[in-house]
Amino acid sequence: MKTQRLQYIDALKGVAILLVVLGHSLQNFDPDLEWLPSRAIYAFHMPLFMFVSGFVSWKVYKWASVKKRAVQLLIPFFFFAVLSWVIKSWGEWSADGFLSYTSKVIIQPDLGLWFLWALFFISILFVASRKAALVISKWLKTRELFTEICVVAVVAGLLNIIEIRTGLKTFGYHWIAWYFIFFSFGAYWRQIDALLSRKAQWRMLFASLIIFIPCAISIRMHNQAPLFYRWVNLGSLGIVAFRLFVGAVGCILCYLLLKTLKAKTQIYSILAKIGRVTLGIYFLFFFFINFYREITPGWSEWIEVPLCFIFTLACTLPLIFIFKRFGITRLLCLGLPFKPRRPEQTMALEKEASVS
Repeated sequence: MKTQRLQYIDALKGVAILLVVLGHSLQNFDPDLEWLPSRAIYAFHMPLFMFVSGFVSWKVYKWASVKKRAVQLLIPFFFFAVLSWVIKSWGEWSADGFLSYTSKVIIQPDLGLWFLWALFFISILFVASRKAALVISKWLKTRELFTEICVVAVVAGLLNIIEIRTGLKTFGYHWIAWYFIFFSFGAYWRQIDALLSRKAQWRMLFASLIIFIPCAISIRMHNQAPLFYRWVNLGSLGIVAFRLFVGAVGCILCYLLLKTLKAKTQIYSILAKIGRVTLGIYFLFFFFINFYREITPGWSEWIEVPLCFIFTLACTLPLIFIFKRFGITRLLCLGLPFKPRRPEQTMALEKEASVS
């Protein structure tokens, strides 16, 4: 049976990566993330990426997927670290300097492409949780899906309890613990969504929109108390719960918006094409964002932010299509196989994001 990609998932990835680029363009001129657009975007754009990653991983149960993830995620992660070191240490290269910088990136992945690092270990945790759930369900003779959800929920809870109690950030642990929740949410949302009628999806879309707007206005970044804490203080755990809630609502809102519209327009098609090269954009756009910061003409932020956004995409997208033509850049920068896949291989790999 021939499979087809879910175009709205590709478009959703496109929206997510555009929000990432726009968010960092805003951060160039709003480093404390105090502006409303900055807070609204940062409230859910990375949870959305993890949500989508989980959504397309709902059938992944085998350890073989971890090997594929290692090539796809860790090679670009480490190559980005090498490029960053070369640029930052221009003219002062040394073996000791390289090893020192690389070890710092491993200990603090947020110095590099932390999302790739976190997603790799989240994928391992998710497969391990599913394997454990399969054993437990056979032992207890319970339903496999129910047991799986319980095991994943326990793992997510334990990871975040440890992070909250210890503040552990080494090796990106805090990112892994936090975004494991959204990855798992995306995986099981696919099964929940299949049960929703068209009418229910529209109702949920409007409800999530109505909820998200005041939440986005109230949320603050850097674990600061939301604005409504002036009147109702729910403590430090309340801040965490609110961030989790806003991120989840933002994911549902974007997902349902892209799915229910199913617009056959040029913009929708462009979003889907961008969504197929998200890793390449994520790898490259930091260089051009930083470069723009150096050459900024110093105009009003209302002009500078769109210019930074457009400049970054205009430089990034053509490079991606060039990199796809050469095996070494396909592998190092885009996480793609050294050689382009044959049509039948591509079809098999697209099953993860296809209609079963």
